[in-house]
Amino acid sequence: FSEKKILQEVGRINSILQNQGYYYSKIVGRPIVTSDTLNGIDSITVHIQTGKRQKIGEITLVDSLRGQAKVATVMKEKQLEFTSGQWYSRAKVQQSIGNLLSLGTFDQVIIDTSSQYMPVTDSTLPMEVLLQYKDLQDYGAGLFINQRKDEGYLNLGLEAEYINRNIFGAAQVFNPFGNIAITDVNSFFSGDNFVLRDQFERQLGIKFAQPLLWTIDNARVSFGFNPLYSFRKYNRIKFETYSFPFKFPIRLDKRTYFDTWIVVLVYSLCQKGILAVMVCFALHNCQRRTKLSRCTKRKKRWERQALSNFALTFEN
Repeated sequence: FSEKKILQEVGRINSILQNQGYYYSKIVGRPIVTSDTLNGIDSITVHIQTGKRQKIGEITLVDSLRGQAKVATVMKEKQLEFTSGQWYSRAKVQQSIGNLLSLGTFDQVIIDTSSQYMPVTDSTLPMEVLLQYKDLQDYGAGLFINQRKDEGYLNLGLEAEYINRNIFGAAQVFNPFGNIAITDVNSFFSGDNFVLRDQFERQLGIKFAQPLLWTIDNARVSFGFNPLYSFRKYNRIKFETYSFPFKFPIRLDKRTYFDTWIVVLVYSLCQKGILAVMVCFALHNCQRRTKLSRCTKRKKRWERQALSNFALTFEN
C-alpha cells in the first residue's frame, strides 16, 4: 500500500473529470483508509465533488498589442482546440495555449473564464483569451570570426539579417539573411603590399514559414521555404550552389508515439548538375511511450498487493 500512489491515481481521475466538462471538480479531503487486519485487506474511499457539468460559452480574444501589428483573428481562432458549445476541457485549454505560443508572436497567453464580457451561468463558462505580443521585428548585423575543424584556419566575416514574425498578418515568418567572409585570414594578405589572394565565401538566403497551412483531423501541417545561394572561392577554384528546400512539418496529437513528422523536399543546383531530393522525418517525445510502459508495469505490481476495495464517491 502506498498513499502517494493512490493520490496520484485519484489526481488522474480528477483530471479526466475536468476534461469532460466538470470545471469545478475537486478532491474533498484525503482518502479514508479502512483496514481489515484479519484478512490483510485495505479499503479506500475518496470523495470527489464534481459540481455541475459546464459548457464553453462565448470566447473573447483580447490583444495586448504593445505597438505591434495584429495577428489575424482567423489564424488565432484556428489555434483554439475548443469552440463555443463544447464541454469544457482543461487539456484542450492547455493545448490551445501551446498552439498560440508556437506561432512565435506572443510573449504570454492566458486562457481563463471571465464575466467581463458575458455573464457566467450555472452551465456555461465564457472564456477570455489574453494575448500579449512580443517584438515582431528584429534587425541584426555584426562581425564574426570562426575556425573550421577540418580546415584549421581562421575566417573573418560580416553578417546581417532581418526578421519579421508577422509579415502578412497571419504569423508568417520572413527572415532574409546574408554573410560574407574572408577564408584563411592569415594568408588573405601577403607581402608588404597586402596582395589580395582572392579567397572568400558568401551566403544569401531567405527563411519563410507559414505556421498553419492545413488541419487534417488532429494533424496540423505547416510550411517552410528556405532558398539559399552559396558561393565559395579558394585558390581560384569556385564552389557555387543554389538550393530550394521545402519543408512540411506535421504535428500530431501529443498522445501519439511520434508526435512530429517533417517532410523535406530539396532541389539543389550546383556547377556539376542537379542534386535531388530527400524526404525525412523527425521524431519527438519518444520517451512518452517508455514512461507509460513503466506506469503500466507499476500498476500491475500494485494490483498484486493486498488492496481489494477502492471506492469513489461523487457529489454535485
